[in-house]
Amino acid sequence: MFYQLGILIIRHKRGGMIEKQYQTFWPRVGASFIDTAIFYPFDLIARLVIYTLHPSLFLIIFWDQFYTWAWVAYSILMHGYKGQTLGKMVCKVRVLDITENKLSLSQAFMRDIVLIISNFIFSLYILFNSSIYIKLVTSNNFIEDFSAFPI
Repeated sequence: MFYQLGILIIRHKRGGMIEKQYQTFWPRVGASFIDTAIFYPFDLIARLVIYTLHPSLFLIIFWDQFYTWAWVAYSILMHGYKGQTLGKMVCKVRVLDITENKLSLSQAFMRDIVLIISNFIFSLYILFNSSIYIKLVTSNNFIEDFSAFPI
């Protein structure tokens, strides 16, 4: 029998012995930092260019949406085709389904469904209420306002 508690799966064996099969909390944290380190420079450079050279509302919203959905696509495609992201490859963490096989693309999609729904809601909010971005764009201190504003 399997009992899933977060990311720790404990398999009960005959005779009362317990095998701890997955203990990947810290490697997953490390993998998350590595994945962020891979993507963040692109975001930082794009934001610096957008906010200093040509701070238009369209470019800011477009980049935020592109970057947000690129993360989702990266996670789904990497888990669906490789079973792990680049950070998880470095940290030697594999994502498996309950039968201990590699995830299919549809399983990878369902794995990230909460992220997809929250990003969709955020995208609708930005589409219909862009006052946050207007405030940033019309300010004289783009970089200072951006770094102080939690996005």
